[in-house]
Amino acid sequence: LKHSKNRNALMAPFYQTYSNSGIHLHNDDIQALQYLYGTEEAAEFNISSDVPDYSWPNVEVSVNMGGKNNSDSNQFEKVNICNNPVLDTITVIGNGSTYAFQGKWYWRLNQLSYDKEYPRKISDDWDGLADDLDAAVGDNKGNTYFFKDDLYWLYNADGKRISGYPKRISVGLVDLPDNLDAAMIWSYDQQPYFFKGKFYWKYSRWGMHNIWPRLITAISPNLPDRIDAAFQWTNGENYIFAGPYYYRISGWRSMKVMSGYPRLTGEWWFGCSVAENLKSPFYNKSLQNYAEK
Repeated sequence: LKHSKNRNALMAPFYQTYSNSGIHLHNDDIQALQYLYGTEEAAEFNISSDVPDYSWPNVEVSVNMGGKNNSDSNQFEKVNICNNPVLDTITVIGNGSTYAFQGKWYWRLNQLSYDKEYPRKISDDWDGLADDLDAAVGDNKGNTYFFKDDLYWLYNADGKRISGYPKRISVGLVDLPDNLDAAMIWSYDQQPYFFKGKFYWKYSRWGMHNIWPRLITAISPNLPDRIDAAFQWTNGENYIFAGPYYYRISGWRSMKVMSGYPRLTGEWWFGCSVAENLKSPFYNKSLQNYAEK
């Protein structure tokens, strides 16, 4: 491999000290390896690639987004996620990068926490994407759908906006409600699920079956009535986020919360210290025993 211009990559031109727990492949390293040797054809976690096509129909709609001037971006405004570890949405895009969004900011996550150059403003890097997102979910073509209010945007595997978006949910997506709370692809059937209020739906482009929606608390009585974010991570596992906590979801045919959850989002996804978690007004002192993610 050649040296990387990214100072956080393992192939950065200058040596930096790592602890045993601090070594991980930066996304820049991964992309360089894939450029040389190609991408892995089969899923590492034995998730079938032979899944139904749930690509959603393209319906054009004219929407004036207003836009923002990237030149007024103020890096001194950066927020400390540990002071308010509540996510708007979290997703893995087609190139394998994991992004978490909150307000006008977003973070690129790694196996330990998040990359040092983050957070960054959504408006600086995501062409035309709104702040304060509601939900996000990928499809089996490597594209990612972002939702806010009654609109949705479509971005390709490299985070570039696809022409013709945003579009109206009510026109393009059959029976799907506006103002979603969360969305994810469930690892059991590789189908998209959407959450709003105390209910969740399994999406179908031909309309919702009459068994939907179902109560979120049917997954587990320990889940709150309303969640903030959900996604399937690169390890093939599903996670639901509510307030400053997250839950690992498993199950065959029906979703179940795994034992040992909830756990603190700030500590396990952003590397926040216990002291920082205790300072957060969102921290519930009754939940203090956590194990590995």
